[in-house]
Amino acid sequence: MTTLPTLTPELTQEAICAAQDAIHNGALPKVELTYDHYFADGVYVRVMKCPAGALVIGKPHRTEHISILLKGSCTITNDDGTTQFIEAPLIVVTPPGKKKMALVHTDMEFINVHPTETTNLDEIEKRVIIPEEEFRTMLLTAAELTKELTTNKEKA
Repeated sequence: MTTLPTLTPELTQEAICAAQDAIHNGALPKVELTYDHYFADGVYVRVMKCPAGALVIGKPHRTEHISILLKGSCTITNDDGTTQFIEAPLIVVTPPGKKKMALVHTDMEFINVHPTETTNLDEIEKRVIIPEEEFRTMLLTAAELTKELTTNKEKA
C-alpha cells in the first residue's frame, strides 16, 4: 500500500514536488488515472477517476475554482502543509497556486469546474494550469526570498 511521503506538520510544496519526481523516476508507483470532460455554456468540468491506493499529485492552478469530491475518500494536503482526511460528498473552493497531493483510500471521483469559452483542452490547460517549470521557479524564488529575509533578520 502506498503511503504519503513523511507525514509531518508541514508537507511543503517542495516535498510534494519531490514525491512527484519519485513517481516520474519510478521510486513510487505510477497509477494511470482516467478523465471525463464535459462542457456547458461557459463552463468546463473535468472528472478525474482514481483507484484506491493511488498517490495523486495535482497540477497547480492559476485561478480559484470549484472542486467536488463526488465519490470516495482520501487524505489530502491543505494549503498550510498539513493533511486532512476527506470523503464524498464534498464541495470546496480551491485557491490558486498550490500543488495538492492525495492518498486515495477508496475509489475516487474528483471534479474541477472552470469558467471558459473554449472546448479546446490544450487551450484550457494553458489558461488554467501553471506549467511545471514556472511553478518550480516560483518555489525557488520564494525560498531564496525567505532565506534572504531570514538572514537579514538575524543580522539585525
